[in-house]
Amino acid sequence: MYKKFTIISLCLLLLSCNNKNNKSDLKIEEKTEKVNDSIFFKNIIDVVNDKKSTPWVKSENDFASCILYFNLENLEILAIQFTPECWAYFPIEIKKNKIIVYWDVNIDTKYNFDIVKTMNKIDESLKGKPFIILELRDGKMLKASYEIEKLREELNNGKENYFANEFYATTDLYK
Repeated sequence: MYKKFTIISLCLLLLSCNNKNNKSDLKIEEKTEKVNDSIFFKNIIDVVNDKKSTPWVKSENDFASCILYFNLENLEILAIQFTPECWAYFPIEIKKNKIIVYWDVNIDTKYNFDIVKTMNKIDESLKGKPFIILELRDGKMLKASYEIEKLREELNNGKENYFANEFYATTDLYK
């Protein structure tokens, strides 16, 4: 009698564990679908006011551009990540449904990366001048035009493409 009770209890326990796993998988799938559907911005103001600070990046050929973050700490600042240890901050302004990024770099880094060395050599006379103009396209892409193309070329250093022509909203940055 005791053996039958033990076997029945064990079977019920295994069945109940199996059902819990199925429910958990369903919740994960539903959450993933919602996250993917949620990346859509109606206008440029929604991009800047994004409370999730959605990352914007362009990846191709095993290389990623810098990563743009709006509303990370301040609505009037664009945070740009080059590496987890290297960030730059630029003032922004919204004009005619475009984001104007001004050159006035503030660098926060642990190491003296090449991009940091290059930024530190930029002529002070460029401070406060429009550097990048970002326009929202299709609710998920920012089209970048560079007001000072020579500066962009110098920052990209001919080999990297940190400052891309397009940046895409993403949720799976580190997957």
